[in-house]
Amino acid sequence: MLLLVVIANTKRFRLLPYVALLLGLSLQLEAASAVFFIPIIFLYSLLFLPFRRLPFVIWLKSSIFFGILLLPQLAFEVKNNFLISKNFLGFLLGRVNSDTGRSWGIPNLNFLKDRLFLYYQSLFSKLDTNITPFSQIFLVIFIIGTIYLIVRYRRHSLISLLLIWLFLPLFLLLFFQGNYGTLYDYYLTGFFPAFIILFAVIITLPTVKPLSYILTALILVYFTNGNLLPLKNYLSANPDGPEHITLGNELAAVDKVCSLNNQLIGNFDVYVPPVVAHAYEYLIS
Repeated sequence: MLLLVVIANTKRFRLLPYVALLLGLSLQLEAASAVFFIPIIFLYSLLFLPFRRLPFVIWLKSSIFFGILLLPQLAFEVKNNFLISKNFLGFLLGRVNSDTGRSWGIPNLNFLKDRLFLYYQSLFSKLDTNITPFSQIFLVIFIIGTIYLIVRYRRHSLISLLLIWLFLPLFLLLFFQGNYGTLYDYYLTGFFPAFIILFAVIITLPTVKPLSYILTALILVYFTNGNLLPLKNYLSANPDGPEHITLGNELAAVDKVCSLNNQLIGNFDVYVPPVVAHAYEYLIS
């Protein structure tokens, strides 16, 4: 994202293949978020780069850099009869993890309300661990500040990147109804930096300096007060305390689940990334 801003400001288009390289790497590391970087980069490039007038050699190098990182995935797909592609398409088309037989559709009012509330909780909980009604004041500040940025700085390369980076995926996800209509906050991991940077820009926006200083100080005091207590509890709790994720607590959790369901042993399924499953198997055994 930062490299795109450098390219837009300096016109050093020879750096674009490195954007393609990083995008390919991102797809290997976190496909769920990285998929959304493709429309983000495409839209930003249309607005701030001479997308149609780039030399052919730039397109060629970008394609090669991007393609090189897809070769291991392609080899795996060919070897396994395109296993991941079929599952991914099934997920996108609603063939799996869907009660309605579709993953995308026009949302109704209740769905929109729930999805927008999830955005609010997911994003602002990264600034304030204890979301309260008072946090809505900062939501209002953020909305007003965002509108101001769109009106006044829509042609500014960095501001525009932040706005596209954050809001384009959030808009597209309003139509995502797959996974039984569930959207977990970790799906938004790739967009948290855009929100945090954008929020920081907004609270320092007022041209009247005293107002900017007061607003920044109030927000720092509020968020620091909300986050210090959980941090203190985590740092000061002993290894067997409730704030620690350690072997003792994990075994206690497993024992609790087993006591509620004595049929669990030998008959359980783990819905986590593959490596983490080994940890659960270790605990259960």
